Amino acid sequence: MKTRQSIIRSTKATVATEKSPRPTPVSNTRSPTRKTHPKRRRVQETFPLPDANSISLDLPLPPSVNAYWRMQIGTSKSGKRYPIMYVTREGKKYHQDIKNLLLPDKERVSVFYENRLKVVIYVSLKKGSPPQDIDNRLKPLLDALEGIVFRNDNQIDELRITRSAQSFSGRIRVDVSPLP
Repeated sequence: MKTRQSIIRSTKATVATEKSPRPTPVSNTRSPTRKTHPKRRRVQETFPLPDANSISLDLPLPPSVNAYWRMQIGTSKSGKRYPIMYVTREGKKYHQDIKNLLLPDKERVSVFYENRLKVVIYVSLKKGSPPQDIDNRLKPLLDALEGIVFRNDNQIDELRITRSAQSFSGRIRVDVSPLP
């Protein structure tokens, strides 16, 4: 049986051996090589100011590609089966909403209708929504802007999409500018 003195001596010995000189931190800043957790990465707080030679559109969040397109199997008269791709009601409603928002102001919006374009898109998803791919919102948005802001989306030579801070309802800002 150990006595009290032997217990104290043994704990002092372990404490003495465990204490090793540690380097003191130089500053409270993080090391630049340290990686942050993906869910904790910093996102852009606000939308940056658009270029002087561009138009900026603040639009509602489009449906995801997964909710925008559907496929149905059709059958020909000869009995051959083939896939039919179509835009859902939600996609058609988004198209109509964008037309209702932008057509009254078409002269201002369609300034670069025939030009080669640079498009910058800032996506602000709804607060509390599960993690989502921001590129799933791209094609429905560009399809809705086609014929209003630009003639065809093949005019876009430079395209950038950026995740922004979450908002209450989810918004998208589109900056369209001509390429030099």
